[in-house]
Amino acid sequence: MKQTINTFLGTYAKPTTKALVIDAETLLSSSTLVSCGVDPLNIVVLNDDTTIIEKAHRAGHLKSTTGISSAVLPSLEVEQYDIVYLDYCGFPDVRSDGFNPAYDILWCADRLADDGIMVVTFSRRATNCVEKAETMIPVSLELVKTICYSETCAMFAMILTKGGSNSRAIRDRFNRIKLDVHKRKREEDDEAVNTLLLLTEQPAPKKRKSSWKDTYDQLVKERMKHAYPEKYSLIAYYWNGRLSPGIVERKSGKRRRVLWVDHESPLDYGVADGYFPFEKHIDITDPDHDKSDYNWTYYYDTFEVVSEADMLEIKNLPIQMQREHYLQVKQRIQSAERKKEYPVLASYFGVKLA
Repeated sequence: MKQTINTFLGTYAKPTTKALVIDAETLLSSSTLVSCGVDPLNIVVLNDDTTIIEKAHRAGHLKSTTGISSAVLPSLEVEQYDIVYLDYCGFPDVRSDGFNPAYDILWCADRLADDGIMVVTFSRRATNCVEKAETMIPVSLELVKTICYSETCAMFAMILTKGGSNSRAIRDRFNRIKLDVHKRKREEDDEAVNTLLLLTEQPAPKKRKSSWKDTYDQLVKERMKHAYPEKYSLIAYYWNGRLSPGIVERKSGKRRRVLWVDHESPLDYGVADGYFPFEKHIDITDPDHDKSDYNWTYYYDTFEVVSEADMLEIKNLPIQMQREHYLQVKQRIQSAERKKEYPVLASYFGVKLA
């Protein structure tokens, strides 16, 4: 998907284009813009890794700067950008290190040229990531398209523009490029397979219909055998119309005492007090599932699964924590301030929050 996005942004590049990019060590996004005709001096690269910014300076992006985006954006020269690419890999949440994606998007929106293009990416390995991100869109910007995809982990991208009159044309252009890139990739893969078969003189294998959805459905079906969650299970619990994440601390019949971990939850963040009734274990993959209070599901079943990569990632995730891990988590949550979200469940699963 990164290749598709870079190719898409490159189609809007001109020698006078000014761009702001959060780029990785490869400088793939900024180098693509240069290959499409943008003056390197007109590209500002942001990253909190000094070695990456030093590399950007050597590539001619002399206005590039080191630091967390929310901290360094106010220090940039006041100018308008035709292209902004905020290639985050974390969640759409404020962090204790000063990262504030809503501020970044608003700052960039104020400095985006009319009919300019902005792309923002986030991880979606947590509850309601897409919805949280879309609420950050300022009124001055128009959402063109939201794309869910998987690369190193489950991600999504928002394509935004200022003005909105060209939204349809922008969306059509992206869709054409995405289809073309995927077609070329399939052809390259087929060619590589055919070359390998010729070299090994093996008969071509029969194409098999993908069954990852069937595998995932079976995984969900197996988990649905549990009427109630066991001790130290990571769950999401319906209360007041939303799913509240938590970790089961103790059980008593059909009731459970839970350590709540979502700072925006209507339940008490960082508290495990009293026993809550537990009703139906719901299959959240069913869009018509029962959203009544007291119904529950396993926490990672709230993650979006739109590809085989997603399914394989979730397949290996544990339902329960070890007791020693739970005690460490409880101590950290209870010492955290409610206003700062501690993404304990996501980090427990090894999701990188950079």
